[in-house]
Amino acid sequence: MTDIKVLKTERRQKNKMNCQGCYAGTCEVIIPRSFLTKEEKIQMLEEYKNSLEKELQGIKDRISKLNEE
Repeated sequence: MTDIKVLKTERRQKNKMNCQGCYAGTCEVIIPRSFLTKEEKIQMLEEYKNSLEKELQGIKDRISKLNEE
């Protein structure tokens, strides 16, 4: 997945989390901008990296527990 696709996917996921089936005109979801600054791209990628690192740690913990059984 390219960096741009990752960023767009992240934005879509955040947007979906904010909207909970509201009626037209009552939703406070902000439509993301189409063009991000370099700093924003870096920040989003850092957040994505941190999320993946936490997921990896969870996987390692689970493997460890399964090996103990």
